[in-house]
Amino acid sequence: MGSLRGSKKDTPIVIRPDSQLAMGWIIGDIKANTNQNLVKTGKEIYKKLISQRTCKGKVWWKWVKGHSDHLRNDQADRLADEG
Repeated sequence: MGSLRGSKKDTPIVIRPDSQLAMGWIIGDIKANTNQNLVKTGKEIYKKLISQRTCKGKVWWKWVKGHSDHLRNDQADRLADEG
């Protein structure tokens, strides 16, 4: 969410997770039977993101294959490793 600071509310956003399961949990396509706290937190962050957008500021989800030399995914993995 920090990377969205300063962006216009009508700017489209693309979220590119490398986990189809996590993506399904957060957008509600898949019912979570485990990791309830993680799913709850993800949904809260997503709702906050959506509430900050206008009708023109669409939010898309596009899955990317993990560990496939995708520049942004590799950067996210490095940041996650750093904690």
